[in-house]
Amino acid sequence: MSKTFGSETFKKTFDAYILRWHISEAVLLILAFLPFLAYAIAQYLDLSWIPILSDITFGAISSGIVSFGAVSFGVVSIGAVSLGFIAIGSFSCGIIAIGAVSAGVFAFGNASAVGLIAVSTGSTGVTPRVGGNAVGVIAIGRQASGVYALSYERKGNGVYQFSPERQDIEAVALFTRCLRKFKKAYA
Repeated sequence: MSKTFGSETFKKTFDAYILRWHISEAVLLILAFLPFLAYAIAQYLDLSWIPILSDITFGAISSGIVSFGAVSFGVVSIGAVSLGFIAIGSFSCGIIAIGAVSAGVFAFGNASAVGLIAVSTGSTGVTPRVGGNAVGVIAIGRQASGVYALSYERKGNGVYQFSPERQDIEAVALFTRCLRKFKKAYA
């Protein structure tokens, strides 16, 4: 018994995962800015004696264990341009990088992501959809390129690809194991 592939079901499933990842990203950004809020409250209440607050730095260019700034460097760095173990910003580079354009071991970006595992969501709900360029060993995006690529559009390229136009057995096995709802694409 052979199974037929439904490209529309694939695209709807892909969009549902993208929406989930957008929500997850929003939650992560809110959590990332909680130290800033705590610092602001502590400054307002004059609680400068709390030791952990000395590890948080703020400035146009900042560096520290936890740093906030237009350009930030640190273990956890948050800013327009950020570099650190965990980097969150418009342009971010780190072991874990989250932002519009990100590079790292695990890179999660909206416009572009480059990493060992790269996820780039692109836009949802607008036409034409923009962004979503992912490059990595495991790449997920509207246009994904890598060894294992889960791609929404033809522009993606992978050694093993799972997309509406191409379903390599190796990629299908990997992505349906991790993202089980893609199994619905097969009738």
